[in-house]
Amino acid sequence: MTEIPGAQKSLNLSTNSFLYEACLLWVSSAFRDSARCVDAAGRTAWLAGAHHPGRFADGALENWVLQIGHRQTLATSGAAAPKLELRGSSRTLHVASELHPTGGHTRVLAKWVARDASAQHAVVITRQPVAVPEFVERAVTKAGGSIFCLPPTESPMIRAGWLRDLAARVDRIVLHHHQDDPVPTLAFAQPGGPPVAMFNHAHFSFSLGATVSDIVVNTLEYFRGVSKEFRFARQTACLSGIPGLGRMPEGPIDRRTAKSALGIDPDRIISLSVGHESYYRPTESYDFFRVARRLLRMNPNMHLIVMGVSSTSPTVPVDLQTEPRCHCVGFVTDPIPYYRAADIFLESFPMPSLGAVVEAVAYGEAFPVPVYGPTESVLRISQEPILRYRHRPLDEDAYVEYVTEVAAHLDVAREEARQARQSMFSFDEAWETRLRELNQKIDTLTHESSEIPVASMVDSYDNRVLADLRTLNVGRQIDALLPLSRGALTHVRAVGRGFARPRSLGRIGHRMLRDLIGRSRPWFTNTPRKTAHDVFSGEAVPDARARASPESH
Repeated sequence: MTEIPGAQKSLNLSTNSFLYEACLLWVSSAFRDSARCVDAAGRTAWLAGAHHPGRFADGALENWVLQIGHRQTLATSGAAAPKLELRGSSRTLHVASELHPTGGHTRVLAKWVARDASAQHAVVITRQPVAVPEFVERAVTKAGGSIFCLPPTESPMIRAGWLRDLAARVDRIVLHHHQDDPVPTLAFAQPGGPPVAMFNHAHFSFSLGATVSDIVVNTLEYFRGVSKEFRFARQTACLSGIPGLGRMPEGPIDRRTAKSALGIDPDRIISLSVGHESYYRPTESYDFFRVARRLLRMNPNMHLIVMGVSSTSPTVPVDLQTEPRCHCVGFVTDPIPYYRAADIFLESFPMPSLGAVVEAVAYGEAFPVPVYGPTESVLRISQEPILRYRHRPLDEDAYVEYVTEVAAHLDVAREEARQARQSMFSFDEAWETRLRELNQKIDTLTHESSEIPVASMVDSYDNRVLADLRTLNVGRQIDALLPLSRGALTHVRAVGRGFARPRSLGRIGHRMLRDLIGRSRPWFTNTPRKTAHDVFSGEAVPDARARASPESH
């Protein structure tokens, strides 16, 4: 993991670790009540995924869930368990927490099913909040497989029992789960049965699942190294590929027609960026829209399109919300028309859109510009062997100059992008072979779930920048996460250690009053909980059915 000598310690990292450790005490104290312990572990994992605590996995948290899954019989309630009928000689069960119309892990799962003809496939989704995306249903149906959505209203223990029962009928299991989902850890806590591979799409965050994963599958070598050292992976593999759903299209890209279809003058330059709104949330060193403003001012012939961020998002400055050459188009289910119209692709920052930059070259021949920075880090990594960047600018000023230079010499940039796209064809065609080889590697393993080491906070450069992506409101999260008695003690400790101001102690009295009113007027408990958007704005943690996180590309 990248380390820069003399770098200043991150207050955010220390704050995140403090509250995470307070939650660990809550989890361990609830161990005698399995349901409470699992719920506490899931909420703590959510906190760790949203506010990086200097760990990517931790036995101090996950081992409790493993022990519960190992010692308990997982009942499936009175309802009939779903039936799985895969008759092939090679059967893969994919396990996801949530699948959405946008987001990298959903697209990878669909492509995996569609392109791996060496196996039959079934998909189990543990807490699907919306309808399953149509492109996932098409891929699974065409492959002769099935999709099972476990009832999210059932307890994690019951859902884990169903999952364990289904998994007994396949040859291998691939986890695509969200970072805070305890169901796979419960389901596969016992040794024996088919081997379990965890597809690591939680590139930048903490995740449950290490205790039950016989192999961790990564998309790039940098994350493979993180998995070996900090996710305690027993074995690792690297499955690099083009994230787009269909095969790469043959023939030239008609960029002028694509621009016209978007209502933009074909003679204008289009710079495109793609990512979840949270990818663009500014930090002290990285502010995408500040840079965008500079680029538009220096390049009057340029339009900027940002996919994944709406024009009304608070992340977008007011002046750019009304700028006619800045188009924030929100979520788009089919990005290919935008890729084909783009001349230049700007990788999102401070969080990089790993899959989108590759897709933009593969499907549109857009010239790729990586996030700037002096060294490789968890947020600035090489895309090799899929894609090689011509240049990575050192800082913001150099970045603006570089993009302006590329825009001034588009003929050269387009030829480089065309050559990069051509080099991807054979790589994309070989994906079936890599999937078949991965299946063979997984099949040599024996499922041996085991406890993982207790992890301390690592004060590295990577962990500091990850912690600095999102500021933690300690007082609000204490109230949202912890029971009253433990929350009151944590408030006092937070003030004593400088993570909260003394006035935050007033929260203790306010909460006692709220709890007293709540007990006397039980209908107060029907007040709607915060949404996932509120959560990632630092407001509160939702319940188990509403937890979600930005999907990695």
